[in-house]
Amino acid sequence: FAAVRLDQIDGDLLLVLFDPAGKVIDIVDTNNVHETEVATLEAKESGRYLLQVAQFNWKRPATQYRLSLARLEKAAGNPKAKADQLM
Repeated sequence: FAAVRLDQIDGDLLLVLFDPAGKVIDIVDTNNVHETEVATLEAKESGRYLLQVAQFNWKRPATQYRLSLARLEKAAGNPKAKADQLM
């Protein structure tokens, strides 16, 4: 289980998550400028996953952001523990 935080400093950004085969498995864009996006992943297969930060408004100049790994741990085995991982 992994959780990644994207702090949007001065732009509207989104996160795109790719599986090891290069297929898009999630797009996260739930918040606005100056708010935090959080992407979570429970890997279904081993391999290298890719996380892309993209700017929602392509005509805007480059924007600042901070990306951090909030959690990296074994996936929980029951529903309550899974809910706890998301907090």
